[in-house]
Amino acid sequence: MEETKEEPLLPKPDDKATAEAKKAFTEAVIEPSPDFLFQLQAMGFPQELCKKALVKVLNTSVAAAVDALMELSEKEGKTNPASSEPAGTTVQVVSYECTMCTFKNPDGKAVCEICGTAAPQTAYVFLKTEAQVKAEEEAAAKALLEAEEEKIKAENERI
Repeated sequence: MEETKEEPLLPKPDDKATAEAKKAFTEAVIEPSPDFLFQLQAMGFPQELCKKALVKVLNTSVAAAVDALMELSEKEGKTNPASSEPAGTTVQVVSYECTMCTFKNPDGKAVCEICGTAAPQTAYVFLKTEAQVKAEEEAAAKALLEAEEEKIKAENERI
């Protein structure tokens, strides 16, 4: 009996058409997990970006989706996808107590090390560049000066 070599059902993995077809199939079949989507949105990430990230990681975990969100946001040229802050602003996760299991998670953990619950939005801190801090300080000083001028003007009108 002669052995026959079976043809693969799909073309070779390095075939560009195959990769595009696989991507289209995956995106059509995979629906973002509602629970994961909720957790990511609770962290402040935009819904559409969350959906893309969850599909990309095949709904494996919130942590994987956060990593994918960072990667996707870098491709779009925005450093911090969770905020409306301008590019150049970065986000850092500070230590927090898990809302589910009360474990005290260290800095940098977007999901609880014990139970996998997403970090609360209060654990995310926006870090600004020196130029952004300086611009905000100048704007605050200008606003304070204008308020003082209004106060003096009001006193002079009373006299």
